[in-house]
Amino acid sequence: MTEDFINYYRENISKKSQIIKGVNDFLVWGKSQKINFAICTNKMESLAKNFLKKLILLSFLIILQVLIPLNIENQIQDI
Repeated sequence: MTEDFINYYRENISKKSQIIKGVNDFLVWGKSQKINFAICTNKMESLAKNFLKKLILLSFLIILQVLIPLNIENQIQDI
């Protein structure tokens, strides 16, 4: 069941997501000013990267920090 959920989540991760107005302009400006951006998330790394790629945000990041409780990480090996 967990694997089915993760597969569904992966396929639909960005369907209803959108960047808030002004954020993209801010990220472009920040990159031009050599400002480093980072995201900390509780999503599995592959899901977080997939989400950021779909929203065209991954290229702005220097650091993607993934925080997953050990018991979940041991059960789900980054499908």
